[in-house]
Amino acid sequence: MLDHLSTHLNVPLSIVLIGLIFVLKRLYFHPLSKFPGPTLPSLSSFYQFYIFWTRREGDWYSELHEKYDHAAAKRRFGHAYSLPRVRTLESAFDDQIAKFISNLSVAANETPVVNVGLWIMYFSFDIITAVALGTPVGFMDAKGDVRDLIANMEETAGFQQRLSLYPPIGAFARNNPLGRRLFVSTVDDQRGLGKFMAEIRTVVEQRQSGSGKPQYANSLLDQWLASAGTDGQGIPRQEIEDELLMGMMAGPDSIALMTTNLIFLIANDPSVFSRAQAEIDNAYTQGRLSGPVPTYDECRNLPFVTACVNEGLRYIASTFPRRRSSTRPLLLDGKYVPAGTSISSSAASIGRHPAIYGDQADQFLPDRWLDASPEQLQEWARLDVHWGVGVRKCLGKHVGLMALYKTIIMLIRAFDLRLEASTSINRWSYPSSEKLLITQRIN
Repeated sequence: MLDHLSTHLNVPLSIVLIGLIFVLKRLYFHPLSKFPGPTLPSLSSFYQFYIFWTRREGDWYSELHEKYDHAAAKRRFGHAYSLPRVRTLESAFDDQIAKFISNLSVAANETPVVNVGLWIMYFSFDIITAVALGTPVGFMDAKGDVRDLIANMEETAGFQQRLSLYPPIGAFARNNPLGRRLFVSTVDDQRGLGKFMAEIRTVVEQRQSGSGKPQYANSLLDQWLASAGTDGQGIPRQEIEDELLMGMMAGPDSIALMTTNLIFLIANDPSVFSRAQAEIDNAYTQGRLSGPVPTYDECRNLPFVTACVNEGLRYIASTFPRRRSSTRPLLLDGKYVPAGTSISSSAASIGRHPAIYGDQADQFLPDRWLDASPEQLQEWARLDVHWGVGVRKCLGKHVGLMALYKTIIMLIRAFDLRLEASTSINRWSYPSSEKLLITQRIN
């Protein structure tokens, strides 16, 4: 009788166990489990049949796209990157720029040849952490790499960029448990990207517990923690940490590359540097630029400086070519491209294309933006891919431009700059490797 009872008990237990394994496999180990979406439809197609039966397909799919698609995720985070929101953090930019100019002044008094690119890198990380987390890490205060965070970030970023160039290895790293263990950083790692992940998690936990008061209110983190989705729920903490990490990986390098290359291009042409400096000096004299650091709106009202910024963004791309795989066959220039082919677009090549910018597309000429007709400027704006296009457009555009304008103007205002004789400009040069001859002119 006991054997008979045991058999009867084993059957439902086995069913429960099999069901549990099925649910866990569908939720966590299915190849599609990494994509966000509702739980019930991931377990069975009967839910989709139910939606069809109730004639709610249109509303249902609309709700899913609103909640889960890339554009929806971008909207959840994107509001904090809007220009009005970024303007509320302008004091963070100004404080970090003031420290940057002060540190450069000290360095210039010690030696006329200064590694400006390295200081710009420290500044870029401080401004991004101030805007994103509410408090800068303090690279400029330390006058060096705090806890080797930048070195660890660069070590991992360089490896991941190379990894992305070979899709099979990238897919192995993303989709295979062994690949994730070998190639994907975790918050517990003692080196590489894991160190920045741990920094971010600590700040997020402190902010949520109320134990960490930021230096600047209304940071990106504060806005995301305070926001609520369409279902009344806030953004999940892991998504916030992931978005912050993406900003730390992309933001400082992009700002440093843009700023360093632009100031070197301007300093490389004495006539361009003199015109920009004269425009800035006159604007201060006439009260069109306020001090100690001018506002973003004031900066953008300087025609020649704006032309230099536009030309710099055109001339040297700060992003690597983007790779995409088409889901259907394409016709490119009359030639057939099969589905699944990896295709890339290069902002650097587009920015120097003679068909768009003329025979002198390979030269740094800010005047092209002042001499162009309104129709030509509109066409160039349409073809500009520096910040990406469509739903993939860079969310941090306003952060990057505000930092770029303010830093360039303050550098040209405070110093006379020229390139060291042995220095050459390369569109992909690493920012910290460059040197400028600096003479302080305004304290």
